[in-house]
Amino acid sequence: MPVVQAESEHNPPVNGSYFARVNPEDGRCRLEKYSEKHHDFGCALLANLFASEGQPGKVIEVKAKRRTGQLNFVTCMRQTLEEHYGNKPIGMGGTFIVQKGNVKAHIMPAEFSPCPLTSDEQVNKWLNFYEMKAPLVCLLVFVSRDPVCLCCLLYYNMLQ
Repeated sequence: MPVVQAESEHNPPVNGSYFARVNPEDGRCRLEKYSEKHHDFGCALLANLFASEGQPGKVIEVKAKRRTGQLNFVTCMRQTLEEHYGNKPIGMGGTFIVQKGNVKAHIMPAEFSPCPLTSDEQVNKWLNFYEMKAPLVCLLVFVSRDPVCLCCLLYYNMLQ
């Protein structure tokens, strides 16, 4: 997820984004600062964006100690919003912190799949999964339902 401070009257724009990639030498997860490799503010063909003025305000605090089912934390939050708001799409973004334990996270391969991925099983075989240890600061954006069939309901990044 891009972490960008927009240009203002007194400050230049700042790209503070990090990205994870698979290290081709050892297959491990490697976290890199975007501005050390690139000097732009563009994105590829898909971007999940959360915009904030950075001002204090109301927050939703969710505390969880352990997984109790098959669904991940963000999917549980998304489905709760969908149950409450029905067909009205609700978008949410922000941070969550993993203070203890491990998280199973994925990194997309550097190259897109040569053939269409038509099932969750095919997508999961294509992705690279890693166990990541706390503490983690996770940036996320998700919508309760997909009003235009983009098939991308949630997205989050983790900084270790």
